[in-house]
Amino acid sequence: MPSDQEFEIKLQLSDEAADKLATMPQVATAQLRTAHLQSVYFDTHSRALQKAGLQLRIRQDGPRRVQTVKAGHGVVRGEWEREVEGQLPDLGAATGSPAERLLKKRKVRNDLIPLFWVDIERRKGLLLYDGAEIELAIDRGRVVTGNDDESICEAELELKQGEPEALFELARALGGPVKAAVSVVSKGDRGYRLASGTSQTPERDLLLSLNAGESTATAIQSILRACLRQLSVNDGLLRQTRAEEPLHRTRVAVRRIRAALSLFKPILVGREADEIRAGFKWISDLLGEARDLDVFLAKRLDQVRLQHEHSPGFEDLRRQIRDRREHAYDQLLAALVSERYFNLMLATQRTMELGEWLSDPDSVARLHRTQPIEVYAADELQRRFASVMKAGQKLARLDAKRRHRVRIKAKKLRYMAEFLQSLAPRKPYTDLDNALHDLQRSLGKLNDAIVGREFMVSISGDTALKANPQASFAAGIVAGATTTPEKQMILAEKAIKRLSKRRPFWHKF
Repeated sequence: MPSDQEFEIKLQLSDEAADKLATMPQVATAQLRTAHLQSVYFDTHSRALQKAGLQLRIRQDGPRRVQTVKAGHGVVRGEWEREVEGQLPDLGAATGSPAERLLKKRKVRNDLIPLFWVDIERRKGLLLYDGAEIELAIDRGRVVTGNDDESICEAELELKQGEPEALFELARALGGPVKAAVSVVSKGDRGYRLASGTSQTPERDLLLSLNAGESTATAIQSILRACLRQLSVNDGLLRQTRAEEPLHRTRVAVRRIRAALSLFKPILVGREADEIRAGFKWISDLLGEARDLDVFLAKRLDQVRLQHEHSPGFEDLRRQIRDRREHAYDQLLAALVSERYFNLMLATQRTMELGEWLSDPDSVARLHRTQPIEVYAADELQRRFASVMKAGQKLARLDAKRRHRVRIKAKKLRYMAEFLQSLAPRKPYTDLDNALHDLQRSLGKLNDAIVGREFMVSISGDTALKANPQASFAAGIVAGATTTPEKQMILAEKAIKRLSKRRPFWHKF
């Protein structure tokens, strides 16, 4: 490994899992030693370092103070470490790191403040696995701000010597049996979220910035790292809270990953990539079922109930649908803590960093992955844009299923375009995004009504519903409720017209 990089896999653990992990046969020979580590993370009031994708900390490790600059997210991160004397950041110790340029600015240097603290007890040892030296650290402790704190229980596996493949194999061998979760959220990430008061808020935005001219292969890695980080934040909150908004944001994160896998399908070839696509389709279906029930309860059922407020049976019907929702959540959350999902997340990280696609000798795949990202993306986005426009010209003549396919195409295109946002001129990007959003929303409302009606028809034969005449009556009202698609169709057609009048931003690449 280069001296300024770390190759590390992070596992989120329960206290019970951490205890079990420390006694596993693969760990028993490591002679884990315990140390108390205290770290202070610094940034400006305006979060200049965070906005640049950097983290700056000083860690007290026994008598040593070590200043560390970290860059990026995921398995492979930039890391620059130097011992320092004082308790405040040292510009000289940041020499050669990406933070050097920022810290040379007096405004940044003078505005640095201690933003949060991380206090952990670390049990650490060196494991020999399949010819590689891998450092295992099991951390318990807290991240603390001036007003709040949050517990930490996780393991880090860092490759010191040997082949990276061994790191993934060891992570699989240790993490699966103890029901660990693959995490792409660092202690610094958690501290920033806590300091900003968003530690319990689902993450909406994708933290991604691409560089013009970088290879498509490098861009793929950056995009998937950002997507996995967002998924890791949101599925963690979903497991904690079992709430509607984290579920919705987890579903969006999975959709972004699937959009990336689709956009780069000519490059991400091979059995491993196909298995990952199938895995995210599996979890997407479970998320979709639970989300559809949330939407049905919050929108369609309540809307119809307001129109028939004196009709009996709506409370009983709501209770039965809530039971279905709880069952869907049970299945989803069981999947999120399953070994299958753990292996899917691990396999995605492995494919991203070590996959066969990176060395595929096929001339077409090699050409695509070495192209500048804006060149590759312009061709792919234009092809998909043309497909949306062709279908959109005949929206009114399409049946519900084909309209739904147009909506999915528009949604995918919107996610794919979002990956290129940092390279796009602001106004052309915003115009495209708004028009695609309007099209997606209008067709989505039409689809929600159809899905809701089909759902009510599907449950009309339930034994519990038949046994309750009033609930059955209410179900009939909901199933038979008519929708007025004209307004949504008009809005969808207006969005298509807006799209047709604008030159997509990728033509400027």
